Formats: sequence, C-alpha cells, structure tokens
Amino acid sequence: MADRRDNRLNKIIDVLHDAGGRPMLVGGCVRDKIMGIESKDVDIEVYGLSIEDLYDCLAPFKPKMIGKSFGVIMVDDFDISLPRRDSKVPETAEKKGHRAFDISTDPNLSFSEAASRRDFMINAILEDAFTGEIIDPHSGVRDIKQKVIRHVDADHFSEDSLRVLRAVQFSARFGFDIAAETLELCRSIDLTDLPKERIREEIFKLLVKGKSLLEHGIPALIQTGAITVFPEIVNMLYCKLDPEIHSEQHPRYLESDREIPLHNALVHTAFALQHAADNFAFPSDNDRFRLMLGILCHHMKKPDTSDHDPGNRQTEETVSNAKRFLKRLTDAKELINGVLSLVKNHLFPLDLAQGKDCIPDDTLLRRLVLRVNIDELLLLAEADMFATHSFENPRQLINSTRRMFHERMDAIGIRDSVPEPIIQGHDLISEGMKPGPELGRILKELFERQLDGEFDTLGGGLNVYRELYG
Repeated sequence: MADRRDNRLNKIIDVLHDAGGRPMLVGGCVRDKIMGIESKDVDIEVYGLSIEDLYDCLAPFKPKMIGKSFGVIMVDDFDISLPRRDSKVPETAEKKGHRAFDISTDPNLSFSEAASRRDFMINAILEDAFTGEIIDPHSGVRDIKQKVIRHVDADHFSEDSLRVLRAVQFSARFGFDIAAETLELCRSIDLTDLPKERIREEIFKLLVKGKSLLEHGIPALIQTGAITVFPEIVNMLYCKLDPEIHSEQHPRYLESDREIPLHNALVHTAFALQHAADNFAFPSDNDRFRLMLGILCHHMKKPDTSDHDPGNRQTEETVSNAKRFLKRLTDAKELINGVLSLVKNHLFPLDLAQGKDCIPDDTLLRRLVLRVNIDELLLLAEADMFATHSFENPRQLINSTRRMFHERMDAIGIRDSVPEPIIQGHDLISEGMKPGPELGRILKELFERQLDGEFDTLGGGLNVYRELYG
C-alpha cells in the first residue's frame, strides 16, 4: 500500500514538473524527514502555475478543489496548493477568530515570503519534490539541530492564537525548548478567542503524541501562558502535596512563579503522564487520549485541599473540576463520561494495593466493570503509583494488584465481558407481569441482586422474583 501511494505521488510530481511548475514539499513532512520521523502527511506547494493550470494538469488524478480562493486542491490524501499570503482582517459575523483572514495566492512568490506565513522555523523548510534540494530561507534546519522552537514572523504568528498551543505540543512531541523570544511573544497573545474544537485538537496531539511531557510539554503550558486557558490546571500548580509522599519535585515547574509549591499536584501529574508516555501501548489513539486525560484529571484539586485530610481524597471535587476542564475541550459525552469514570474510581486499585482490602470484593467488581474498563483503570493506578515516589517497589505492587483483579474477574466470569441482566422483561411477562413502569423497576432490582451474587442462572433469578413478589 505504501509503495502504491509513493508511486502515485511520484507520478503527480512528474506531471507538475512537466507542466512547468516547481512542486515543493512543505511543512511537517519536510521537518519530519530531516528529523528521521516517518510522516504520513504530504503537503505540496506548486510554484509557477496558476490555479486553473494546476487543476487541469491534475485532472487524470481526479482532483477535488477545496477552495479556489485558498488555492488548495486535494488528490487522494495529498494536499496540493499554491503559495499564498495570509493577512488578518477585522472580524465580522462570518469571519471570526482564526477565520478572520484574507488569503491571496501568488504562484510567483519567493520561497522566503511564502514560508514567512508558517508558524515556526522548523516548519518553514521546503524540499524540491523533483530534485530533493532543501530550501531553508529561515534557518529551520539549524533550529532542528539545536532542538529549538522559534517563530518565523512575530506579526504573522500573533494573528492566530492557536499557535501558542502548537508551540506547546511541538515542544512535547520533539523534546524541543521554546526560544525565549517566542515564549515572550506567546505570553502577549490573547487566547480567549479559541474555540474548543481547536483547543481539543492541540491537547490531543500534546497527550497522544507527546514524548517529553514532564520535561517539556507540561512546563511549556506554564512558560507560554497557555495554562491560563485551563483554570483547573492552574489550580493543580498551586495545590501543595505532602512532600513525604510526593518526595520528588522538578525545577521547570518553578520558573514562572516562586510561590509555586515545590511539591504540587501538577508535578505529580506530569510524572504520571511521563510514565504512561514511556510505557503504555494502546489499540488506538482515541484509547490513549482517554487514559491520558484520565491521568491529567485524576488529581485536579484546588490549592486549599489538604493532602492529609481523609475525607481527603475529595473525589467529588476532583470529578467536578475534571468535568469543567473536559467541557472546555469537547462536547463528546462518551469521551467525557469515560474519563470521569476513570477519575471517580482511580483510588480503588490503590486502596487494594495498600492492603485496605485483601481481594477485590465480587459485588464491587461486578459493579465496577459496568462503569469503567478495568485494564485502563489499572494503568491509571500504575502511573499514579510510579509518580507518588513513596512506594519502594511500585512495579511489584501494581503487578500483584493487577493479578488479584484478574484472578477474581476470571473466577466470577467477568474478565472478557461485563455482566448482563439474566432476567429479561419477557421472562417476567411469562410469570404474569404486565408491561409498564413497575416491570422496569423490578428488572433493575433483580439486576442489582444478580450483581450482589444472589443468583447466576435464569432459574435462580426467577426463584428470587417469586420469593419477592409471589
């Protein structure tokens, strides 16, 4: 499949070159190639052809015009465009925030001017798609070698506030520092105009693709000022934790404000996120995103929360804060509910590991698997244990906890599937009940008794029903 895709791309490049255009690979695909990272995205800027000529010569490839005024054409999953200028315009009802731009294409732009609209120098490198020549008008290769994220043009950069969050997620993904002048520029930009879907996209990349969350990603939130978009994360930064339990701190979390506690909830959370980034694998990016959000939210306390207070765990407050935070990102109820279920139940494995229960209670387990994926919950608990720093052997502890859970789940038959109600409506109707609200109420009660272990067969369930309701 990859060979077929590459062959098709090469044919497109040959056609563009033969038509008198100069096709240039631009953006992330060039950056990633220089860094030795595999990239699936291919963006091509074609110099020397008008939009009409570009479309005509791509006709054999069944192109789709995304927007003539934007100069963008799609062929398969390749983004082919003309060089263009972007300029910020006053906002109107139709054009607000990141949409308030006038765009003009110009196939005769210089490489330097065309690349000046890019956000960072590492993204402003071009590669001649036909010859392989690297064109680097803004010294992006130098910044890649020095592992620095630096803006290209201050005026262009400031026109789109999303670029502040892009700086954060690039810092986390590549382990790059953000240049001092770029940090200063980021802190001067108003971020209140960002819609939640754009914020979600960047936080997704931060948590799912981030390799250096402890050293770069989470500190970059603080350094750029992007943390102000999320008051719940700001609170974590000022929430002091017990230094005897959370014995490790980190200097990068103290740079912006000397009043930040040495041992705070955000540092603890960053250690947990880094453990997950280093050790966990998932079937899909969405699964990873859900768990990483659960880890990010599991300690969303307020600054005045005592880490010693045993009503301490403050689960309700944490869940409430997490819910507010998640609604700043998305309206997707399934994602929000999945993350909140992890947060609500994240202490259950830890209590078991610390000897508060010998084995998982069967009744609790049957109910727990209805609310949350146990394996994900155990992964959150593992990240939490490794970030707490007061456990002598967290690996042994989480392995024994995981083993206890799995053994009990195997014993009661819920390892591979969640409990389903044994008694159905038609079973009770055959016993003489009539359809209606009372039938639904009794079915719920019988399911609760099933979860309590009072019966595990249809006959046993009907006997319980007859005893209760005659």
